[in-house]
Amino acid sequence: MNFNTFKHVVESNLQMGIYNSHEDLYRAFGEFSRDTDSFLTYDAFLAGLCAMNPSTPHGGIPAELRCRFMFRYYDANNDRVLNPQEFKRLLRDLRSARGLPVDEAAIETEAQGAFAIFDIQGDTSSDIPLDNFLNAVGHLRFRGTSSLLRVQSSVRTKKVEDDRGAVVTPARKRPATGRLFPLNAAVSVSSTDLSSSPKTTTRKSDGEEVESYELAMHSVKVRRSGILADVQTLWDMDGSTSAGSNTGEQQFKLNLCRMNSIVSFNMRNSGNEMLGGLRFFEKEITAEDVAQNKGLKSVKPAFDWGPTSLDKFAECLLEVCKALKPIVQKEPRLLRLKAPVYVLGDIHGNYCDLLCFEKVLWRMGPVLTPASFLFLGDYVDRGAHGVEVVAYLFAQKFLAPDRMLLLRGNHELRNVQKNFTFYEECRRKFGESTGERVWSAINDIFDYLPIAAVIDDEIFCVHGGVPHYKLLNGTIETINKIPKPLKSEAESPLAWELMWNDPVGTDRITPDLDRLLQADQGFTPNNRRGTGHFFSSVALDLFLKANGLSHVIRAHEMKQAGFQIQQDGRLLTVFSSSGYCNNTNEAACILVDRRRLRTIRLDTS
Repeated sequence: MNFNTFKHVVESNLQMGIYNSHEDLYRAFGEFSRDTDSFLTYDAFLAGLCAMNPSTPHGGIPAELRCRFMFRYYDANNDRVLNPQEFKRLLRDLRSARGLPVDEAAIETEAQGAFAIFDIQGDTSSDIPLDNFLNAVGHLRFRGTSSLLRVQSSVRTKKVEDDRGAVVTPARKRPATGRLFPLNAAVSVSSTDLSSSPKTTTRKSDGEEVESYELAMHSVKVRRSGILADVQTLWDMDGSTSAGSNTGEQQFKLNLCRMNSIVSFNMRNSGNEMLGGLRFFEKEITAEDVAQNKGLKSVKPAFDWGPTSLDKFAECLLEVCKALKPIVQKEPRLLRLKAPVYVLGDIHGNYCDLLCFEKVLWRMGPVLTPASFLFLGDYVDRGAHGVEVVAYLFAQKFLAPDRMLLLRGNHELRNVQKNFTFYEECRRKFGESTGERVWSAINDIFDYLPIAAVIDDEIFCVHGGVPHYKLLNGTIETINKIPKPLKSEAESPLAWELMWNDPVGTDRITPDLDRLLQADQGFTPNNRRGTGHFFSSVALDLFLKANGLSHVIRAHEMKQAGFQIQQDGRLLTVFSSSGYCNNTNEAACILVDRRRLRTIRLDTS
């Protein structure tokens, strides 16, 4: 679509209000088109309409696409920065949409106060780069953009008649011949066009359709130590222009699919900002570091915040919780995973061991590691750094939701945390008011976490253990019926047993206990914890056979070697926090891969 065609379509179909500069609109729509012939593709036109649709949400991936779209609209000289005149024009439209005065004095005053928001050093003659603009909008420091560049009414499908008077529905995709968008057709656009990633499939020789491989749109640089050093998009790198030489439809799919990578590798999003803050927390700062003027003002030991105010940490953690909540709300109560999977047990506020696991298992980050990581719960209480453990895991979960899988344990319960340490830890670190907010936000996430997982349809993973057979109704699929959110035992006795039950060892079975176990198919009340049940190898065997499973991996109990193999080798307990409560135990994890369950112990010496 050339400019004249675009102008005619817009004038004929859209009510643009104050956004009547066709040149600026054409440039903005071009944000979604990478064609070398400088024409606007059909799919790019669809994406532009979706960006301007009043019903398109201004949050998540659609918000970033909309912000890039509006930045391009106001970037009149197309140099990827907003100069003062361009930014003041944006402010004028923003104030107009809000019904505020748009005189030059008011706009100049607001512009002068805005540069700190965009992390710009200097006076009001400075330019605003795209990354600074996206960061300020994404972190809600620059507000009001949700009202910008919206058409006055939703874009709807119009009936189109051909030369014979028959009603024709315009094709959804660009024709294979490359013909551009027809003038007499209008388009129906949904906000889901921007929020979903198109998938293509390939048919294998046996007829099965599988998802096709696609080019990842980021190149990463890794130091010899294995630490991620730099991330660049392919289209920003010299010699990688072929990455942008796709057909219009292929390139549009890449433009959308890259958004998941943008979330993972954008160093300014809340997840990566949280991880950046935690790197400061774990680092020792010496007098030599301060003397070398590295921007560090005071010495501090490792795994300490020093004199730094934790207000920003609390604010960032609340943002991470807000961003993560819609992700965990969509997860089922019973996860279905494919190997390879690393399974980790209780962490209990042991941030040092968690970082050791990171260095050994996912040093470059979960996105760049060809395995998933399943945590079996009990992230908080008893250890000194429950807040930091949760902040780390939530940030990684936000960045790699399909790789970092978090189950709920019995310490992800409010009443348990108040009886132990996590509730007071939040209040001590952030103050009573902010501490309550942080604690509540974290537990709001816990309420939605999955309760169990199955790897390769054979390995059942849970925090506590096998639930009483009367609660399952014959199948583990019953777990998916556990309500969301889940705040108390009364809402789901099944979830409670999955989080609390323990195996009974043969060395503990007395004649009286054996009679109790035989009377209830291998179950008896758990008098050690005062809740839930003990289960024997008989109960485990019945559970495995009924569900076509081979093994159970659980956590919930400290083991000296970090793991223990129990009940005829079909039950594995894993514990991933060394030195627990001043004990001398080790930390371990289990790798499920290539038909093997491999135990890995962590050397923390």
